[in-house]
Amino acid sequence: MKNQNMLLVLALFFLGGCTTATFDTRVDGNLPFISGAVTIAVSAKDTRAKEAIGKIALDVVKVKQSDFEKAMAGEFKDYLYSKSLNVVPVERVNLAGPAGVRETLTSAQAKGLLYAEIHALHVESFDIILDEPKYDLSGLVILYDETGKSVFNSPLSGTMGSRALDGKATGETLIQLLKMAMLDVTTNPKFEKALSDIVIAHSSEAELNTGIQSQT
Repeated sequence: MKNQNMLLVLALFFLGGCTTATFDTRVDGNLPFISGAVTIAVSAKDTRAKEAIGKIALDVVKVKQSDFEKAMAGEFKDYLYSKSLNVVPVERVNLAGPAGVRETLTSAQAKGLLYAEIHALHVESFDIILDEPKYDLSGLVILYDETGKSVFNSPLSGTMGSRALDGKATGETLIQLLKMAMLDVTTNPKFEKALSDIVIAHSSEAELNTGIQSQT
């Protein structure tokens, strides 16, 4: 049965069809509150004009913007929480200057805003077997402090190959690609310093002794 399913999927690639990426449908509830920790707001936006990101043979690959926004926000949320920071997801942000950012931060009761934006997702291959599909991601990440000032900004980009055969595997591939791109940003010394400065500015003396956990 498993082999029959794989043959059916391969047939769809070569005869034409559509594969839509799916992502982990875990319930993304509130993470346990960390007493005394600084709160950072997180927002993600997928600005692509259409769902289709390319073709593998004759198969059209699609990624829904709303699905990828949720997945992206979840990954950044998990990253910040792993650094002993409280995290507040924000769906709508006002980035019209420092005053707009401050309005968002006040509403979220946060001391900083981590904003991620996707500009493009792309995949292309003439043959899933002979030509391993290459997935590309591009966007940006901006970190704002409590004054609404941008204290760090960087491209968010990455490329990886994958012979994902269905929507679930395609979604997993895109998450791995996003994590790779995130790692380039979050291990940037300038990002680490900017985030640390926000934490230090709003931490008690006792919390300063702990600081942000270093990424391994």
